[in-house]
Order: sequence, then C-alpha cells, then structure tokens
Amino acid sequence: MVFTAKQTKWNGTKEEGLELLKIIERYCVCKKTAEGVRVSTCPPHKIIVSDQRALDGLLFGRRIAAKLLQEEFYIPEDAEDATPIQVEKSTAQILGLNFGERRL
Repeated sequence: MVFTAKQTKWNGTKEEGLELLKIIERYCVCKKTAEGVRVSTCPPHKIIVSDQRALDGLLFGRRIAAKLLQEEFYIPEDAEDATPIQVEKSTAQILGLNFGERRL
C-alpha cells in the first residue's frame, strides 16, 4: 500500500491562520523526544496538513459564528461588548418574557 502526502492550503487571512496555529498548539498532544523531535502527531496537526475540507470548514465556521450568534440571541449589531446576561435580557424582552422578575 502506498500513501501519498496530501497538502492543504490555508484560504484565510494571515491573522486567522496564526490564531488557528495558536489554538492547535494549546491543545496539541503530539509526542516528542527529549530533543524535541516529534514521534507522533496529534489529530489537530494531522487535519491541518491533510484535510482541506475540514480546514475550509473551520474557516467558514469562524467567519459565520458571529452572524449565527447574533441571529440566535438577537444581539443588536451595535452591541459587540454585550454581556451574556444582557443578551438573555434582550432575548427575553423580544419574546415577551419577564426576565429576572418574580411573580407570585
């Protein structure tokens, strides 16, 4: 059986790529020798060099996440620094709920 090396291409910005690498390094479980030579590769590192579809999916998810959160939780466009409790109150008001009020 012959394995051919696949290559992936990062289709995002340089900043997005650097942030992805920081995240992968944070969760990396690659095994290395005392000299720092990698003897086994963790799944995140394997994905970024061999699975173009997964890499593109990560980029797509990153770019659409803010829009999905805004749609799901009714966050106004100008409320970039809204706290989770403000988001809940905003959503409750839109749904006509009495958030934080006790009714007997």
